[in-house]
Amino acid sequence: MPIPFLTLLVWIPFFGFLATILGGTTQRRARSIAMAVSVADTVMAVVLVLAFVTGWFDAWLPPPVNVPGQQFRYAEEYVWVPDLGISYVLGVDGLSLGLVLLTPLLTTLAIAFSWSKDERPKAFFGLLLLMEWSILGVFLTLDFFLFFVFWELVLIPMFFLIGIWGGPNRHYAAIKFLIYTHVGSVIMLLSIFAMYLTLQGRDHLGYPTFNMIRISEYMGGAGGATLTAAFQIPVFLTFLFGFMVKLPSVPFHTWLPDAHVEAPTAGSVILAGLLLKMGGYGVFRIALPMLPDAARELWWVMAFFGVTSMIYASLVCLSQVDLKKLIAYSSIGHMGFVLLGAASLHPIGIQGAIFQLFNHGIITAALFMLAGTIKHSAGTRDIPKLRGLSKDMPKYSLILMVSFFASLGLPGLNSFVSEFMVFAGAYSGTPFEPFRSLILLPLLAIVITGAYYVWTMHKMVFGTPNETLGRLHDLKRNEVVVYSILIVLMFAVGFLPAVWLNFLEGPSGYIAGVVGGP
Repeated sequence: MPIPFLTLLVWIPFFGFLATILGGTTQRRARSIAMAVSVADTVMAVVLVLAFVTGWFDAWLPPPVNVPGQQFRYAEEYVWVPDLGISYVLGVDGLSLGLVLLTPLLTTLAIAFSWSKDERPKAFFGLLLLMEWSILGVFLTLDFFLFFVFWELVLIPMFFLIGIWGGPNRHYAAIKFLIYTHVGSVIMLLSIFAMYLTLQGRDHLGYPTFNMIRISEYMGGAGGATLTAAFQIPVFLTFLFGFMVKLPSVPFHTWLPDAHVEAPTAGSVILAGLLLKMGGYGVFRIALPMLPDAARELWWVMAFFGVTSMIYASLVCLSQVDLKKLIAYSSIGHMGFVLLGAASLHPIGIQGAIFQLFNHGIITAALFMLAGTIKHSAGTRDIPKLRGLSKDMPKYSLILMVSFFASLGLPGLNSFVSEFMVFAGAYSGTPFEPFRSLILLPLLAIVITGAYYVWTMHKMVFGTPNETLGRLHDLKRNEVVVYSILIVLMFAVGFLPAVWLNFLEGPSGYIAGVVGGP
């Protein structure tokens, strides 16, 4: 008999949040409850992945839901408010599977990395679980009403994580984060209601629904022709605006460096590793398959902002002194790959862009943890002051170099495959045929990325140690465990990308087919 596995996966962190707040009377108890809950959720996510690959546990998992051209391997649906077309719908396919695995995993690693956090520990660890719950809700919910609720709930714990445990300018950064992302969400809400009100008309579905499965089925079939480009284009643009604020993309990116610099390390890990991925997920779950005519007309908008983000962020990184701000701007550049892959309208480019969401989550978690480790050990993140770290911190230096190489796309590490696929898809994509020579522009960002990472490694790892920093301590045991897991994933995904790409073949082919790709 099937069990509500997806419901348990989503809601366990919420009840863990309550247990941490109510029962975490000491630091040890709060962190232990949070760790136990997050590990349990990670194990469930691993079981889900194994079931997806092997089918071992299908008898106990929810049944699939088939939409012409795609399949949600496991889905749960319960009618909630029938008069308004609101349902409780959860589902997982290849598009969401990697992100569903990444969410509890990175939360667990963030808790382990922050094991010694002693300022308001029950609130700190509880908010991390609340973040996990709301982000999982975004990745698993297939009803627009609940999707938007979870999308907005994500802002609350991150606002408090930055505002309470952040740096000297934490209040400014928290308010800026809240304003930017909330404005993007409100504008996105206009598109949701525009689709909802239009599709319930007699000429379309004929009944009210927020169900993404029904809307995707309709738009991917005959319904796509009944909604004219005049309707689709403004709806697409408002959706895209909301997603680009969350990614973020230039010029809607200015909230991100401030938020990262001021956020505690665990907050930065969740922010870059998971929260930014919501924007890319929205592009592939909603914008492309549900508004295909607009996607075909406006591919150049996604390409322009994607390439601009890649080049601009790479150039800005060259002038950064603060290690954490450098990593923040590099995240903006790497999210540009997502928009470029989406703009290709080609199955390889789309597959690479979705894969980039997963790969970047692994790499950026390690990078922000490295920034937190050096701040705690040396008391500074200023790159010119951090010289010759290989002498006193050899383990740290090794992890730093591997993570930098992964981020710049070294073959054998995880991001190489996804970035290569984005470029291959863009070059092969039908929209880019008259402009293939312009692919050199985003390739320039790769060269600049290599330059700033090599420069940073040269400054930090090699040379004469800075004696004014005193004796630096290397990685602690909990940090070694956390970094080891992330490094193993970088190599495992880099050497065995086919295991992960198999999940994405169906969704990327479906999206490319709907938007008219080859």
